[in-house]
Amino acid sequence: MKPLILATLLGAGAANAAGDCARTDRELYVNGWPEVRTHERMGAVTPGAQIECKFFPDQQQRENLLARYERGDLDGVNYRLSYADGGALVQGRRASRWDPADAHNWRLNCSTDEQATYHCVLRKGLLRLEQDAAGRRRLTVGDHHRPGSEVLLRVDSHMGITALAASGFSPTQIERLLGQMRAGTKLNVGYHRSDLQNASEDTLSLYGFEPALALMQEVLRQLNATAQPRGD
Repeated sequence: MKPLILATLLGAGAANAAGDCARTDRELYVNGWPEVRTHERMGAVTPGAQIECKFFPDQQQRENLLARYERGDLDGVNYRLSYADGGALVQGRRASRWDPADAHNWRLNCSTDEQATYHCVLRKGLLRLEQDAAGRRRLTVGDHHRPGSEVLLRVDSHMGITALAASGFSPTQIERLLGQMRAGTKLNVGYHRSDLQNASEDTLSLYGFEPALALMQEVLRQLNATAQPRGD
């Protein structure tokens, strides 16, 4: 991880998420309904980042729910983070103007498991990287795999790494791949779907992967710092 990203994220816990919204979307606002801020499980990630807000109508409670989002950059890579649940979009390709709706973005989603601790999933194209509160990772490619087939990941000119689709990549393979991806520029992926005769292949840009991975670690840390694990 680059020192700039590391220094920024290590200071995130002390950052103050409070403050006025730099921009507020009132397109769905219902006049006459009270304004209520949504419950926030996340605090700020980068000091000085812009806070954007959007109102959503709660038809049952007849309230305008205010959701807050942080928009900033990590080592020059743009991101947008929800304070409500830690969901985020991270810039996935070089562009003069970043679009959060770009299909090439890295997408981060987090949820609770059976123990009520949080795990997060980072996605782009056919690639899916999952990590739980204990730091265990799972790296998968595609879905609906042909029985007995293999999946392939190859970073730049490195030798491709394969694994059985059913069992997935081993922890050692995952760490090797992540190390290559942090420093790489493109990722070739391949797998066999059960309903297709030929293998499915794709090439993904690795732009923004390192900041996206760093953001996932910080989101997991913050979410699980306040989670209430269930007892046995």
